[in-house]
Amino acid sequence: MILAGFSVAGIMSGMLLQIRSFLYVGSAFLMMAMISLVAHAHQRFDYVWPWWAFGVILGLTILVIFGLFEKRKKEVKKSGVSLKE
Repeated sequence: MILAGFSVAGIMSGMLLQIRSFLYVGSAFLMMAMISLVAHAHQRFDYVWPWWAFGVILGLTILVIFGLFEKRKKEVKKSGVSLKE
């Protein structure tokens, strides 16, 4: 959970400072922390359902994020937000 907290902090600082690499590294470490949590749950319960639940929730989250982006695409383009490299 500590790694996930640091990852979210890195993502937020990347968004605030507009540094794309912070956003990418924070996202990668957040995904690694989530996979680690699911792997530990799989070991503890010795069932496959934690992986299924993680996959379904991840898929739904991605669909919701893309749906919100498409819904507000004009607002995002109008704001002119760009990330530095």
